[in-house]
This record gives sequence, C-alpha cells and structure tokens, in this order.
Amino acid sequence: MSEYDRRITPARADLAAAHLRGKIEAARYAQGRPARGNRGAIPLRAAPSIDAGQETQLLFGEQFTVYEEKDGWAWGQIERDSYVGYLRSDALLAQVAPSAHRVIALATPLLPDPDAKRPARDMLPMNAKVAVAKDEGRFVRLADGLFVFAAHVAPIDAVASDWVAIAERFIGVPYLWGLDWIAPGWCRPRSKPAESPRRAIPT
Repeated sequence: MSEYDRRITPARADLAAAHLRGKIEAARYAQGRPARGNRGAIPLRAAPSIDAGQETQLLFGEQFTVYEEKDGWAWGQIERDSYVGYLRSDALLAQVAPSAHRVIALATPLLPDPDAKRPARDMLPMNAKVAVAKDEGRFVRLADGLFVFAAHVAPIDAVASDWVAIAERFIGVPYLWGLDWIAPGWCRPRSKPAESPRRAIPT
C-alpha cells in the first residue's frame, strides 16, 4: 500500500502498527497497548513537541492505543475517530474500568469529594467519558474515587433529543484548531451521518 491517509493510519517510515504488516512497509512493527485519557482535553500533536500543530484532542476517559513511548511522548491512535499523533505520556493511564457514562454539560468539575466548594482536580468537557461507581444523590462517585455532578453525566448511549439546541450552547466559544468537545457523541443526531475525518487531506 503506497498511498494511505496518514491522519488515521498508524504508520511511519520507522514504525507501524502490527496489523499493518504486509500492507505498509516500515522498519519495524509494534503491537499497541490500550490506555485512556486522564486529563480533561489532551492535545494530539503532529510531532512530539508542545509547539507542534494540534490535530485533535483526546478527551478524559477515551481510549488511545500506544505504539511507542519515548522522551515523555506517546505515539498512537485515538479509538473514537482513528486520528494518529503524539501526546504526553503522563496524560495517559492504563484502562482500569469501562466508561459507561459521558459528560453532557459544557464542562463539569472533577472533585475530590462530593462538595462543590472543594478545589477541582480538573474540568471535564462535554463528551468526556467516566466510569460511574455509585450514585450519591447530587453527585456520582467515579471508579477512581473522584466525583462529578450527577446532572452533568448520562449513559454513554444516550442521545440528546434536540442536538441543534446542544450545539447552539457553544455559540460564542472561541475557535481553536483541533477543539473536539462536540465531536459525534451526546449532540449527534439520532440518524448518525456517515463518518469521515474532520478535515481535508492537505495538498
């Protein structure tokens, strides 16, 4: 395979995913290991540098397959949209619990206790995935022992009845290349359109 979409294919001249052996030539191949995002929104970079362009974002709780770790950077692929790139290794955790809920508010604080006055550990954006362990009334306790507002999450297969109204809540939010809070998820229409990469192939 001489031509392929580099945005969504885990292949470089020196390394490619093991399932591409025999399809794409590379110096070596690697089996990926599963991980998940452990910060609200993690920039996926085109190169292992904070100055490299942001391709998209890995949200909290989303799956990421790691093919290489080097110098504090992980190179791999996001499960949700198949985008490939680099992100900081310390923003990842091994997958420990399935995420059956997603954030449906524009953002929600990740709290150490069921108390809105406590300092938030992070802010989770819409469509971040969480593993709910217990409903405690106003809050839900997550599998990692932290808390979010119960009204700010919903089952992962739930879909908003008025997805246009959800999108309109983002009116006035400054544009940032690669901002991915409202990717297909909570605000998608019930009749899901065909999937396609979010930007055109550079020419």
